[in-house]
Amino acid sequence: MRPAPGGTPDPEELFAYCREHLAPHKTPRYWTVLEEFPLTPSGKIQKFVLRERFLAQGPDIAIRAQSPDTAAATRPAS
Repeated sequence: MRPAPGGTPDPEELFAYCREHLAPHKTPRYWTVLEEFPLTPSGKIQKFVLRERFLAQGPDIAIRAQSPDTAAATRPAS
């Protein structure tokens, strides 16, 4: 994700927006903030570089909030 210049991402707002527009299982829980995407000479995003960076340093933002439907799915059965 690339925030607007001078902007700071709000984890709860990101989660709420994605939750509203995506299926529950597709809503990201981890975010990495970048100044620019690593590109190939032809202009494609180098996803393997992003993956390596994420594995090396972890997410910048980890969203812990759970929506009611995902909270029910993760609750242990009685």
